[in-house]
Amino acid sequence: MQITSLFSLPESWAAAHPMDASDWRTRWVAAGIGTFDQWNNLRVVAVRNLVWVISGSPAANEWLQNHLDAIAGEVAATVDDAVPLEVRERSIGVRKDADSLWAYRIPRFVACKGSTNWKPHFEPALDQALLDRMTRSIEASLRRELTAWGRLPEVLADGQPFMVISNPGRPVVIPAIHANRSGHGKSVSVLTRSAMVLMSPFRLEGEFFAGPLSSIGYGRLQRTSAPEMLDRRTQRALLTLPHEHEAPSCI
Repeated sequence: MQITSLFSLPESWAAAHPMDASDWRTRWVAAGIGTFDQWNNLRVVAVRNLVWVISGSPAANEWLQNHLDAIAGEVAATVDDAVPLEVRERSIGVRKDADSLWAYRIPRFVACKGSTNWKPHFEPALDQALLDRMTRSIEASLRRELTAWGRLPEVLADGQPFMVISNPGRPVVIPAIHANRSGHGKSVSVLTRSAMVLMSPFRLEGEFFAGPLSSIGYGRLQRTSAPEMLDRRTQRALLTLPHEHEAPSCI
């Protein structure tokens, strides 16, 4: 089971003191709650007045359980108020339904870091090779996450494609890590794809993240049912996925 903790901050405080995931991690480390290396095994997501702390492995589960009271105490001390905390436990796994497709929205996927050539991402139509590279990168991340939980099924272990990008989203350059927190004194900017959407016949259960900077909330997958009507390009791409494993697979 994967542990997720959700803090609901006072709206008025959050509006006056906007803090991102990197800010919260820095505050917790400064308070003596773990190291940055330990926090890299978790995922911190900060959106407006909500802060999630999500375990990324069974070992991170145990660490989060042992430090949750201290984390909650520092959150309450920071906002100088009581803060509601919800703790959830979710199963991790994947299954394939014969008659269902699933859509996965990624609000911010890190497509490029550092001085990589970003120009191809700003073309009116993305090159298919670029789309394929991003898709394979996301699939590799999900395989690593499932492996970390000991839940990678044989049907996905062969390296075959199992997702298709239906909407690559918009390219947005974001200063992801400030200079005083980067470890080398320089700020880190990344090129993200905003509101990317992928389709797959596989339903993922749990909180999954794809790509770089997952520890500060980038690459979070949000699952929903696929739309009944798909554009023809997506239909063709899904039809060309390997079909060696037609039987439903559950773990």
